[in-house]
Amino acid sequence: MKTIKTLYITWLAFALLASGGIASLAHAETKTFEPSRDTYVDEALLNSSFGSIGLGTVGYQPSNSSSKITLLYFDISSIPNGTIVNSAKLTMRLGGCVGNESGVGNTSLGFYLANGSPAWTETSTYQQLSTSGSSLDIAFSQIVPCSPGSSIDFNMKEMAQYWTDRMIPNDGMILLPVNSAYWTRVFYMREATAASRPKLTIDYTIPAEEVTSPDGPAATPSPTSAPSVNTQQADSASQPIAPDLSLNAPTKLNAKQKGSELTIDLQWEKSNSDGTEAYRIFRKEMDSETVYQKIGEVDASNTTFDDTKVIAGKRYSYFVRSTRSGRESINSDTVSIDVRAEASANVATASTISTTNNSTYLYIIIALLILLVILIIILLLLHRKHRELRKKSQVIDGQV
Repeated sequence: MKTIKTLYITWLAFALLASGGIASLAHAETKTFEPSRDTYVDEALLNSSFGSIGLGTVGYQPSNSSSKITLLYFDISSIPNGTIVNSAKLTMRLGGCVGNESGVGNTSLGFYLANGSPAWTETSTYQQLSTSGSSLDIAFSQIVPCSPGSSIDFNMKEMAQYWTDRMIPNDGMILLPVNSAYWTRVFYMREATAASRPKLTIDYTIPAEEVTSPDGPAATPSPTSAPSVNTQQADSASQPIAPDLSLNAPTKLNAKQKGSELTIDLQWEKSNSDGTEAYRIFRKEMDSETVYQKIGEVDASNTTFDDTKVIAGKRYSYFVRSTRSGRESINSDTVSIDVRAEASANVATASTISTTNNSTYLYIIIALLILLVILIIILLLLHRKHRELRKKSQVIDGQV
């Protein structure tokens, strides 16, 4: 038996060598992670923190249009870059709930994106997060039924793949409500007993390592295209941390400069959501600003806006949000534009023309003065000649 096994291994090694090289075999692994930090924030309690109570809440209160949002961070850096995620499941145990009507309990999962801001902590508040320049990108949503004590599984395969591919930074994840009637879902957090803590289980495969063979190098795989995520940030005055996901953003945003004027004309197609009340316009100067600022707002009947506060030679980026009942949609697509310097050039040209005209007038005046002097000299010479002729005539008359 041992001889047969040895012969088989020898034959396998020879076959691999004959094929042009040896490759390490792919293998699958499964890891389960618990959050290293978690909390929730409440839009109605701007300066309160809830990271130490061991519960995370997701919910919506229509009376004041406020949301409760849960944040979790799982350190999955031990999973190598480039692995293939076969499955990923977030398991949360429900501790309590309010509301079980049809359509309520719709919970969205997504990426928390720090955008260069400090990482959130268990003492973070809604106010801190909404002013930090961070943003949210929603991956998917599902209904969480009102069933206390049950375990809820969320499919996170796509999100985990983005993290392991390093295409989206792992700044944490969020659970937030899709706006509807009043409802809440309360989950156990990392301070709970082992059986009730949140768990992220990822099954993944590490691809076989290809090596160069006598026939040439292995083919380079095509890069995976980057996901379409909303990583924009905006000033705190007009950026609810939980956007109204039922409100669509405007589309086909376009920017162009009005001739030689220092004016950027923004145009877009209106949101197709019912009840859209207005559009808010945000701008960032690309070289010197890190945060988008709200620069204007127009009612829903308008789909244009003129930005007259731009500087020639600068590059600006814009996006637009729809608003309804005091809440905003996610960002539209962004558009960037370089402000041409023709307007400044025209001003300089006009100044040059003005200077040229002034010089021309000066030359004309000098020429006229010279002509006047010449005319005076001629008159003086004529007068002198006339006097000489008169004296000569008087002499002749005296002789006679």
